[in-house]
Amino acid sequence: MEEHQAVWRRNLFVLWGCTFVAGIAFSEVGPFLSLFISQLGEFSHQQLNFYSGIIYAVSFLVTAFMAPAWGKLAGRRGHRIILFFTAGGMAVVYILTGFVHSVWLLFFARAGIGAFSGYIPNAQALVAAQVPRESSGRILGTLMTGSTSGVLVGPVLGGLLAHIFF
Repeated sequence: MEEHQAVWRRNLFVLWGCTFVAGIAFSEVGPFLSLFISQLGEFSHQQLNFYSGIIYAVSFLVTAFMAPAWGKLAGRRGHRIILFFTAGGMAVVYILTGFVHSVWLLFFARAGIGAFSGYIPNAQALVAAQVPRESSGRILGTLMTGSTSGVLVGPVLGGLLAHIFF
């Protein structure tokens, strides 16, 4: 029993940190997305606003469809393997995003980020499956502070990076 408790506590600690980083990664692009797009070509103010909007939104749109698919796959294959796969996929896509040379490649890269965004829901499901039922609400709430904190810190970090590099 004590060993089981140690496992879910360790997983909560690790997954809190990972969901924090995932939250940062997902939200940090906001402050400098239009600056990045403006370096990909000559765009009018209206075009820049349009491209910034659709490129920012596409990752969330794809996430809406892919998160349930990742959940279904995790139910069959296991949450841990899906956590590794989605984290690795997001890492690869984020790295490749730095090499895009057109606005449409950036659009597809952001769609790819959305495609691999099943990390946070699967982290929640893994922790939920391991914790004692009587404290699951508190523990899942604690896990959610990781991604929420990351989403809050991301734009601040993105703004600082935009200030430094643009």
